Amino acid sequence: MAMSGIKMAPELKEFFNTMNIKKTHKYAFFKLSSDQKFVVLDEENLGPKVTTKTKEEDKVYFEQLKNVLETNEPRYILYDFGFQGKEGREYRKLGFMYWCSNDCPVKKRMIYASTKDDVRKCFGNKPEFQLNELSDLDYEEFSDVMAKAK
Repeated sequence: MAMSGIKMAPELKEFFNTMNIKKTHKYAFFKLSSDQKFVVLDEENLGPKVTTKTKEEDKVYFEQLKNVLETNEPRYILYDFGFQGKEGREYRKLGFMYWCSNDCPVKKRMIYASTKDDVRKCFGNKPEFQLNELSDLDYEEFSDVMAKAK
């Protein structure tokens, strides 16, 4: 349980495993339940079921994240990076993002921040990216980090 007292919904681990192994969604958003007792899948913001093989293809879906993020709502995000590196190696890895705009109400920022580490652990400690502004979503920087991640 997180320092905030918020728990992971039981289905999150299964969803993560399915997304990680079967590559079921390009991205997925997670939020606090309405009673703020659980982290749950944000079913309204699931990415398409697609597989990308190049950075150009992958970047198209990455840019879609900007259309979903709201300045007053923090979110946890899993993104399925899929591209071919400079040396020809194919990369297929999940990255974890934490979105919390500086314009978000302080109480929400504190609750989401104190729950973030537990969410990340639930998702296997994937490489983490902190997002406070839409300009922080930099595909080239993120894909370089993912190519170097183990």
